[in-house]
Amino acid sequence: MHIKLVLHPSGAHIKLVLHESEAHIKLVLYQSGAHMKLVLHQSGAHIKLILLQSGAHMKLVLHQSGAHMKLVL
Repeated sequence: MHIKLVLHPSGAHIKLVLHESEAHIKLVLYQSGAHMKLVLHQSGAHIKLILLQSGAHMKLVLHQSGAHMKLVL
């Protein structure tokens, strides 16, 4: 199962990808320089969230083995 959703209103980009074998979700938003990325894996729970807006950087990483969180502003 593969689903790809791409929207381009005023430079905004949204991509959603779903795979049956391994749950992979990638969400990318480009709006006025803002960047948002969400990645989910089924085998190893990995979540990466990046927000770039007016120089702000936010990164959230979660691992199943050891919970790791990193927040940079």
